Amino acid sequence: MLVDFIVGLSLAAILLIMLWALKGLLLTPITSGENTGISIELTVRDSEPKLEQTIKGFVWLRDNGTLKANLYIDTHDADAATAHIAEAYAEKYGYITLSKDGETYGRAN
Repeated sequence: MLVDFIVGLSLAAILLIMLWALKGLLLTPITSGENTGISIELTVRDSEPKLEQTIKGFVWLRDNGTLKANLYIDTHDADAATAHIAEAYAEKYGYITLSKDGETYGRAN
């Protein structure tokens, strides 16, 4: 009886892992080839209170492998606080590049 329970539990766990992997594969929005790079450009104007939330969402998608892309943030017309948020993320993450007043900061891999 105990052996049947352990076997059933193991099979259920394996099935759940397989479904989880399949779900992750289906939720990957964009795939690229070996010689293709994907980049997203984010243009920020004036004050943008949701910029940090937007960047955090992108970082989450990038770090868990759902979206393999580089992020370019243009803060030419942004206020000082918004530009500071973008600068902090560009310094922290190598796949975020910041463009401000025609100068580029950070590095995109």
